[in-house]
Amino acid sequence: MPNLAKAQTAEEKAAVAKAGRQVRSDRGHILVDKVSIGFEKRGRRTPVVTETSIEIAPGQFVSILGPSGCGKSTLLNSVAGYIPPASGQITVDGKAVTGPGSDRGMVFQQYSLFPWKTVRENVAFGPRMLGRADAGVVADSFIEMVGLSKFAKRYPKELSGGMQQRVGIARALANYPSVLLMDEPFGALDSQTRHMMQESLLQIWAEFRTTVLFVTHDIEEAVFLGDRVLIMSASPGHIIADIEVDLPRPRAAALTDDCRFLQLRRRCHEHIRAESLKAFEQQNRL
Repeated sequence: MPNLAKAQTAEEKAAVAKAGRQVRSDRGHILVDKVSIGFEKRGRRTPVVTETSIEIAPGQFVSILGPSGCGKSTLLNSVAGYIPPASGQITVDGKAVTGPGSDRGMVFQQYSLFPWKTVRENVAFGPRMLGRADAGVVADSFIEMVGLSKFAKRYPKELSGGMQQRVGIARALANYPSVLLMDEPFGALDSQTRHMMQESLLQIWAEFRTTVLFVTHDIEEAVFLGDRVLIMSASPGHIIADIEVDLPRPRAAALTDDCRFLQLRRRCHEHIRAESLKAFEQQNRL
């Protein structure tokens, strides 16, 4: 009887893994249509994002770059449903975004895990909230995928920063979202860990083909990860460049020495430098 139970568990895990590896070619279409976002400050409306339109095809990995304070994270949070646009509309798979939903997973720069829950409990939380009876099995599958099976019973405080962020990615994916939103998820990591996390993320993305919208300040990271790099202007932000990253996949660290990679990085840098100078001038006028 115990052997049968183990067999059933193995079959359940295999089914979960198979579901996760299905290419989601028809899910994850993002449309940002003439969106403007602003905040009230001292009785005045301060624009943060203006007249921004983006279309992202299902399964694409899109990086967003821009100077500090340009509205990158604000735009991402609007796609997540946390911040409503003042005008325009955001849709995911044809459905208007009116608030947070399980079709969009979010990974923050801060390790936003429940400190009182173990790794397994953190990852199982979303599926349990959705009423899945196999939440524990789903959690085990994703924990294994990010290489943390041996740490399933540990608490966040017992993990390194890179490990905590891997748990965050596993937790976001455990709901099988059609869109994964990432707000500078590797910004707090040291350089070596950051590079390892980038390659790990691409391996996971290659299996799931979930649409990814990835905000970063790092030009090299944006080019290395993305199919496209969207560049935002100085505040109030809007898209000023949409650069296709026509580099082969799968990608490894050696790609950063390729002349095509260096050309793309230089092109992005020229845009960012110009917009950062504008942002600096704006701050001096305040």
